[in-house]
Amino acid sequence: MTERLLPAISACVDWAGEAEPPPVLEVDDLALLLGVHHDCGAHDPGDWTVDDVHEVAALLRERGELPDSLRGTWLAWCDHLVLSGRLQSAESPRRLRAAVERVDLSPGGPVRSGSDPLAAAAGPLLDRLGYQEDQEPVPLPAYVPAPMTELDARAGACPTLHRAARLAAWVEPNRLLCPESDHDALCGEDTARAADALDTAPEEVSFLFTVARSAGLVRTTYLHAMPGPAAHAWAWELPGAAADAWADGLAAMAALPGPVPFLVLAELFLSGQARTAEELVRACGPGAVPEVSEEHVRRALEVLVSLDAVEGIDQGSYRASGLGDHYVARHLRAAGVEVPVAQPVPWLSD
Repeated sequence: MTERLLPAISACVDWAGEAEPPPVLEVDDLALLLGVHHDCGAHDPGDWTVDDVHEVAALLRERGELPDSLRGTWLAWCDHLVLSGRLQSAESPRRLRAAVERVDLSPGGPVRSGSDPLAAAAGPLLDRLGYQEDQEPVPLPAYVPAPMTELDARAGACPTLHRAARLAAWVEPNRLLCPESDHDALCGEDTARAADALDTAPEEVSFLFTVARSAGLVRTTYLHAMPGPAAHAWAWELPGAAADAWADGLAAMAALPGPVPFLVLAELFLSGQARTAEELVRACGPGAVPEVSEEHVRRALEVLVSLDAVEGIDQGSYRASGLGDHYVARHLRAAGVEVPVAQPVPWLSD
């Protein structure tokens, strides 16, 4: 843990030394904050969401009286991540900072209820794989990923992602965010201009902006939107850049409530076999996840097919595409699951 946190703390201290006005920043407070964040399961010091803020605060409150400087240090850390482009999640910087400003740090404060649907769905899956506390992980069978050139080509051919990438190019070098909103959104004039440039409706621009943010094609500060790291990587033609952007933006592109797309793709990936819609309903529907209906699963299949995450094959069966496998493997690795990779057998591809 120390090896990961020390460079992060050092970078924040360097940033604070040049910031005007100087922020409140206590190194001991920052070490405490990032240590608790790590204990909550974070794999990167810069990966923060609003749910993380409340989870970290709940653990901090258990320690009793906290230093008066802790909230100021937490806000300085948030500003450092946002202004230096080190925020790893697709969380809105405005929402993140507001959560840090308002979260209760007093001993005996309220218990946080509710969580991100994807995180809630990942819990039973990690339990199934033996990656929860006091469990022995179940080795996953190795999978053969599609060639990265193929994945990038298929991702770039996804119409929604392509339009989101065009929007990311349009915002360069930066555009003002709507000042009246707590969420990240282009201001009204720029939304209209972007709609003209992309030959689409303003409502579509709002949707594409959400996709671009989730995919890392656009990043935001408290005031501006600008091309994100994924946009630069894609423009530089780095291998995997388009495929990673597609995987990170898939949930936003699907625009479906709850974790059903993730559950469907995880089932196809882990089974390694084609499944009928009925089999997927049994594995991911009401019998397995009470809040998920059969209609949710069937609708998710339709959307995932349209986004090239799932392929329909003979006799009404479905299998994950190469992109779908890439999505699941990427998210499992982000959760700390070891996903082994097998090399393709040359004569099988002839």
